[in-house]
Amino acid sequence: MRIELRHLKMVLVVAELGSVRHAAPALGMSQAALTAQLRRIEHTLGGGLFSRHGDRVTLTDAGRHLMHGAQDLVDRFDVLRQRSAELARPDTAGIVRIAAVRATLLPELADVVRDQLPARRIVLREASSDTVIGMLVEGSADMAVTAWYGDSPMSPPDRVRCAVIVRAEPEFVAMPVTHPLAARAELDLADLANQEWLPTAPNDHSGQFESFRRNCLAAGFEPVSRHDLTEWRTIADLIRAGHGIGLVSPLRPAPDGLVYRPLAGSPQHRDLMLCWSVDSPMVAHAESVRSGLVDRYRTLAATAKLSPNGI
Repeated sequence: MRIELRHLKMVLVVAELGSVRHAAPALGMSQAALTAQLRRIEHTLGGGLFSRHGDRVTLTDAGRHLMHGAQDLVDRFDVLRQRSAELARPDTAGIVRIAAVRATLLPELADVVRDQLPARRIVLREASSDTVIGMLVEGSADMAVTAWYGDSPMSPPDRVRCAVIVRAEPEFVAMPVTHPLAARAELDLADLANQEWLPTAPNDHSGQFESFRRNCLAAGFEPVSRHDLTEWRTIADLIRAGHGIGLVSPLRPAPDGLVYRPLAGSPQHRDLMLCWSVDSPMVAHAESVRSGLVDRYRTLAATAKLSPNGI
């Protein structure tokens, strides 16, 4: 059996939903057919991808390794398919393709581009940091917002340029309102040593996981994060149900059942960057778009009572 993209999508959906029973209807398959297909995939790869616990499944080490590359492959294929479809249509000249890392400023970027270029049609995409930068390199996105957690400056690929929107935006801790520490106005990272974290992104190359781990080690503990999750709605539901806590941007209001709490000293923070391809027609608008995003960010930060550096 040859592993194909559709097989990777099956593994991703099962991993995200944590159950073959729940994943089968999402994939348009019967549970028996999906179970049989997963067994063939595991046989082809030479080992189990999931550990079974009754109705629930969790990723094995081999499954986590596959997940790290599979999500990027699926995202890149979707980008390739979208770009090919655009090029096949005769009416793509008026399109601006913009992208953003999840939980950043995609709505604000769309608003600024629409305000400055009202005659253009906008195509939106939300993805991981790797995928967003890859879209700029491949020419399937014109402009994007990404996040950078490194202490050293971000080094974009050739023919991609980046400018700072905001420096050192603090990340807060999301926890259920019933959490014993939820009543505190501010948290010490060391007080969270025994918590399960949902999740950082060790395969994202934005530096988030490395930065977070360094901060935890400095606070005296190794962070526990066993899960591979990407969708914020799923993560929020798991936090609300008490399965762990997570890092969030405090720009948006907390969903029902969750609270966001700052970390003392703001040890975990990120820079938000506007990036664009030098081959994109948006080059001429880069500075005006960045300026518009800074203004939008100031409004969001004032509402959230944030004071990050560099805006």
